[in-house]
Amino acid sequence: MTIAAILDGPRPEPVTVHASDKVGAAVALLTERRIGAVPVLSDGAVIGVLSERDVLYRLARDGAAVLDATVEAVMTAPAITVTRELSVLHALALMTRRRVRHLPVVEDGALVGIVSDRDLRAFTPAAMLELEHPAEVRRRLAQPVSSVMTSDVVSVYPEQDLGEVVELMLDLKVGAVPVVQPDS
Repeated sequence: MTIAAILDGPRPEPVTVHASDKVGAAVALLTERRIGAVPVLSDGAVIGVLSERDVLYRLARDGAAVLDATVEAVMTAPAITVTRELSVLHALALMTRRRVRHLPVVEDGALVGIVSDRDLRAFTPAAMLELEHPAEVRRRLAQPVSSVMTSDVVSVYPEQDLGEVVELMLDLKVGAVPVVQPDS
């Protein structure tokens, strides 16, 4: 199964930003479209990816001034791209190895789509995975959640300062923290 199988389904055109766009405008676009990252283009070529995490790191370091910076100054570059012919399994492995959640798909140097880790996971239900190595898939899926969960959980309170929470998340290299009531 290839990336082309995912892209050939009903999907909107990829949302992009230009390297010279302001971060504030890109954040508004991410929020409006409810997406976590966008490919960054310059002269029609993908030169990077701007993600929520890129923005958070710079907000923690530079404060609100980062919203006036160019996307190029904040994005992750160079972009890790794939082709339509790459298998879904290899794309998942690449995301895991490179610790990214979005892969722009290019053909002849032009952006033709983007796939996220969520796209790939939704496209690979257990029944499809069994086609490759059924015994190993069943063994791994039979493991209890406790074998893969994080047990040293850090949480925050609803009243906690957002800046402190962002710094904590960046220090811990996590994308989310549970919010709990003080008495729970």
